This record gives sequence, C-alpha cells and structure tokens, in this order.
Amino acid sequence: LGEDATRFEVLASEGSLTEQSVRKKLQSQDPLEKAQGIRECRQLDSKVAAEYLLEACEAKDIAVRYQALNMLAGMGPQDAPAKAAEVLSAILQDDPEPTVQAVAADAIAGLGLNVCLPLLREKLQTSVEWITRLSVVAALGAMQDTGSFDLLVTALEASPDADSNTHMVQITAVAALGELGDKRAIAALQPFVDHPDPLLQMQARQAIQVLLET
Repeated sequence: LGEDATRFEVLASEGSLTEQSVRKKLQSQDPLEKAQGIRECRQLDSKVAAEYLLEACEAKDIAVRYQALNMLAGMGPQDAPAKAAEVLSAILQDDPEPTVQAVAADAIAGLGLNVCLPLLREKLQTSVEWITRLSVVAALGAMQDTGSFDLLVTALEASPDADSNTHMVQITAVAALGELGDKRAIAALQPFVDHPDPLLQMQARQAIQVLLET
C-alpha cells in the first residue's frame, strides 16, 4: 500500500493535466496508471472524457473496465460517443465478469442508448447472474421502457423461497415498474403493499403512489 501511494504521488506530479497526458495514461500497460487516467477524465471536457472512457472499457484488466464503465454511467445522453451502443452492447453480452456486465447496463441507461433496449430485454430473460439482472432491471426502469412491462412483472413475481439476491432483483423491479408510468403495474404491485419485508412494502407503496399521480 505504501508503494502504491508513493506511485500515485509521483504520477500526480508529472506535469499539468492535458488531454494528451490523460490519454497517455489510459494507453499505458500499467493498470495503476490507467486507473489514474480514468479518474483524471473527470477534469476533461465531457465529450472527450466519454470517448477516452469508452476505449478504456475494453481494457484487459477487470478493475479498469469496471471503473471506466462506472464513470460512463454517470454521464448523460449528450455525451454519448458514436460507438457507445456497439461497445457497451458487446460488453453486456460477452464480458465474462457479471459485475462488468452489470455496470455496462448502468452505462447504457446513463447514456440513454435506447437502441440497446432489445438487448437489455434479452439479457433479463437469459442471464442467471443476479447482479447483472438487477442492473438490467434498473436500467429498463430508468429508461422508461414500456416494452419491458411483462418482463419486469415476471422479475417482480419471484418465488416465495427466493434467495436474498433474487429478492434484491424483486425490489428493484418494483421501483422500475413505478418508473415506467404504466398504470397496469398497479395491479401487479398491489399484493406487495402488505408484504412482510418492510423495504419491499415501502417500495411498492411508493411506486403505486407515483403511478397514481402520473
């Protein structure tokens, strides 16, 4: 840890930050230097940063991919690079790490890539990884994809003996249905307003209230 801290200090002192200096770090073979380059993208023009981050999303190092995707997820549709849908779709579909797939779904939602909605729906139906499913459900809700209504209802109606991870997906599905703005969801949510789990109960009541006010 002491050596890493020293290296961060050295890296930080190597000249003023420019687009070129950040890109050089992102192109480094050193994961630690790449990680610093990703953090420094915050200080660049958002469109330039998004382009650089999209390139970093294809790095070999899992932590680098995750960090770049996580930062992309915090950007908006106005920053989406031209190839964002292509790159993020490939990651969501093929990355071997479920956590990376999950944050790719977050980035798709953050960048408002509606062209990826069919893939998100497919992933919800085919993935067995709860963390990926949770992020996909959240993304479909955030993107207000009314075409995923039936899929979200299915995710909501988990079996009573579902494990805690599946239960988290279920809670996220409640919130997502509220975000869709489709009043059909009220009937699906109604059985959960008296659920023994206080969090699920609260989410269901909040979602129904949102839908009634829509």
